[in-house]
Amino acid sequence: MNHQLSIEELRYYSRQIRLKQIGISGQLKLKQASVLVIGVGGLGCPALMYLASAGVGHIGLLDNDIVSLSNLHRQSLFQYADLGRLKVDCAAEKLQSSNPFIQIEKYPIYFNADCAHILKQYDVIVDATDNFSSKYLLNDLCQQLYKPLIYASIDQFAGQLAVFKNKEFHKSANLRHIFPTQPPDHLVMSCNTAGVLGVLPGILGTYQAAEALKLILNINEPENKLYLFDVLGNKLRSINIDIHSEIQSQHPTLQQPGACQNINIANQMTACTLKTWLIEARKFYLVDIRERDEYDELAFTAATFIHDIDSEAFIHTDIHPIVLYCSTGKRSINQFEYFRSIFPNHPIYMLKDGLFGYLDEGYSFGIDGSSVVAHYTTLNH
Repeated sequence: MNHQLSIEELRYYSRQIRLKQIGISGQLKLKQASVLVIGVGGLGCPALMYLASAGVGHIGLLDNDIVSLSNLHRQSLFQYADLGRLKVDCAAEKLQSSNPFIQIEKYPIYFNADCAHILKQYDVIVDATDNFSSKYLLNDLCQQLYKPLIYASIDQFAGQLAVFKNKEFHKSANLRHIFPTQPPDHLVMSCNTAGVLGVLPGILGTYQAAEALKLILNINEPENKLYLFDVLGNKLRSINIDIHSEIQSQHPTLQQPGACQNINIANQMTACTLKTWLIEARKFYLVDIRERDEYDELAFTAATFIHDIDSEAFIHTDIHPIVLYCSTGKRSINQFEYFRSIFPNHPIYMLKDGLFGYLDEGYSFGIDGSSVVAHYTTLNH
């Protein structure tokens, strides 16, 4: 890579170069730097936009996902015409067209421990992943490789941000100083589960880009702090991270993403399978276990609404399969064992990713309910 700035680059970055903390020497630092963004979604899109426009010379994009309709309200690099395309391909095109002076590397792969050799190639890593399995694995890899990591996490109207310097083992904070052990994935609410205000990842992703730029430029040495954002109450506060607290182990065992997601996997029904059952007019109970207001807003026309799951009167004596569903699949998992205990003779399934997952697959809810044993009932004690 050319380590000088062309006249065009000087013009492109002119407003940034005027900052006394940057100047031409700082802009050259950015040009010679490399940043890997893992996850090209709600956090990754704004982070990438500002890293690219700031002139980070080598940017890596790691994500194996494709653009879906539900991404567009918050993932600002994508448009309707991008649906079905790889996110890394769409993002790389947009970033390269906005700044032709940088190099972009695409990794359309699933993030796992085998990606360590990719992390080694970059100066700074940005955690734009959307699940704790990936976050803990990335945290542990960066710690072992001494790679600075810009961490962020979002939930509905709130977010978290931290910079893990990882210069020396146990000399700076990391994720396990805040949350020592990884929570089971089925107990953690994701954007798909809990929802998110679209501007929130935009704010946090922009902050991640700012922290990465400051690291590269050596502006304001990051402190061991966790920053907490609340866009609903317009609050920002920070708490100190105790780096002397005991963590689970000195060198954590690397755990592959998704390792905690195999709970009752054989009893999870995909949207495609449910669609097939409905089309084939199979006999089964389709049970909505949400609250009444949720059912009234949106539901399968063929579903039985369970107002009181303590009652079992709605289940007929015929031993038909029971398919539980909620909005995103989490409550179905939580209720699965209960239903299995009171209906031991019925095959019981949970709709994977719930009603909204079914919607994301492009299927219709307005299906003739003649194949389903019961349509609607409010249970009595």
